[in-house]
Amino acid sequence: MHEETGLSGLYAKMAAVMGRLERIPKRGLNKHFGYAFVTDSDVLDAVRVAMAAEGVCLFMSMTGIQQQDKRTIVNFQVTFADSGSGEREDVAWVGEAMDTQDKGIAKAATSALKYCLLKTFLISTGDEPDADSDGPQVQVTTPSEPRPQGPPVTTQPPRPDTGGLLILMNDANAALEERGFEPHYKHAIHVTNALKQLGYTSYKPALHVEYVTKLVGRVESEEINEEDDGEDDPLPF
Repeated sequence: MHEETGLSGLYAKMAAVMGRLERIPKRGLNKHFGYAFVTDSDVLDAVRVAMAAEGVCLFMSMTGIQQQDKRTIVNFQVTFADSGSGEREDVAWVGEAMDTQDKGIAKAATSALKYCLLKTFLISTGDEPDADSDGPQVQVTTPSEPRPQGPPVTTQPPRPDTGGLLILMNDANAALEERGFEPHYKHAIHVTNALKQLGYTSYKPALHVEYVTKLVGRVESEEINEEDDGEDDPLPF
């Protein structure tokens, strides 16, 4: 870029791109979890048309890669350039994938470019936080306020709250997806067993956010074995 010209022309064109782009609908469907998501192809198609109309080019290069445990972390430089003047703006972005095999870099690149474009051009995807195609799209549900503790009452052990566990599973998977992990929890029994291993005896709505944090931390700290990715034996509360 040139000091005398600055970036006013490029900035004006990028602002025009923002003006052209509207909310991108969630047309992808995760059949396993039954949730909709915004596909990377829909993001690329929408942004490419708007950028081409304004004469803005995009180049993406990989500047660094780190693979450890089950993670592939890749650093990228995304360059936006004015096709007329050659003015450019470089944006650093990081992509992360829970895969150290041959698809790890590709997954990280797909995620990095998708979210870089969504955030750079302020593209809305709806009221809920977006997730990738490998995981469900969910909105974290705020739990109800805990009720005041009264005198202890002797009751039968509570039965599992299947609806609450499913919401918890979706919220935990969505939080993992935001951190670059594959969705880990597959069904309510899987979440039930994980909570029991974390020392909880039942699902309580007032502890919902704490459960999400613990379930995510359980995966991040690698305290689980690969066998946990399969079917769990039922261990009801």
